Amino acid sequence: MARTAQLDTELVAEEKVVAGNSSPVLLQDLPATLDKSEVPHFLETYGYEAKDAVEWLHWKSLPELSLCVQGHTKVDGHTYYYVKCALAKPGSWHSPYLAWRSLRRLCHLREGLHDPVKQELGQSYREVFA
Repeated sequence: MARTAQLDTELVAEEKVVAGNSSPVLLQDLPATLDKSEVPHFLETYGYEAKDAVEWLHWKSLPELSLCVQGHTKVDGHTYYYVKCALAKPGSWHSPYLAWRSLRRLCHLREGLHDPVKQELGQSYREVFA
């Protein structure tokens, strides 16, 4: 049986029992997109100082993000992908300082990751992901 819980003012999640899983799995939509003016404050909580959404105050080695799809499941007729995520210091992918797992639909990955990256990179997108 599904129940809805208010996680914060912006994010609503549902707990459902997913096939093959004995306990409920938390399903949630993508968080609201940050306004560019909010980016420096958001990054500061992770130890990064930014002047604005595109310029750093102090150069620091940027973390490496790794994403690995480890399977999928069906929930209410939708396919959810098990995504293993990690942030690590450059060259230290084997020992990330932050790791988490998430269930995401393809539309979540497109709207929350692919599309914003492609828009921000503009013409250089094809060179970076060639």
